[in-house]
Amino acid sequence: MHGYPGNADSPYGLAERLSKSGINILVFNYEGSFNSEGTFSWENCMMDIGAALSFLRQEKNIQQFSIDTSKIIVCGCSQGAALALSAAVHNTELRNIIAVAGGFNDGIN
Repeated sequence: MHGYPGNADSPYGLAERLSKSGINILVFNYEGSFNSEGTFSWENCMMDIGAALSFLRQEKNIQQFSIDTSKIIVCGCSQGAALALSAAVHNTELRNIIAVAGGFNDGIN
């Protein structure tokens, strides 16, 4: 998950590097960030993460993309790191988290 406001590249090229290593990657923009429509808020970011996790757990996606749901890793950079940690608090089934350059505090709530 990217920091705010996001851009067309993954932080530090992590998604591209991990994908080249054979790891499935799901990258998305939060509502109201970068080129996404909607209103940016912490609550909407958390809903977007929930939607991404739901997508990864759908049986058709598990089959199509060979997803092992026991090995889902949530990775974020800057604001994305804070969101990854927050997502883990709200999704107890998440066991693997990477937080890079962690945290975000500019008064957005």
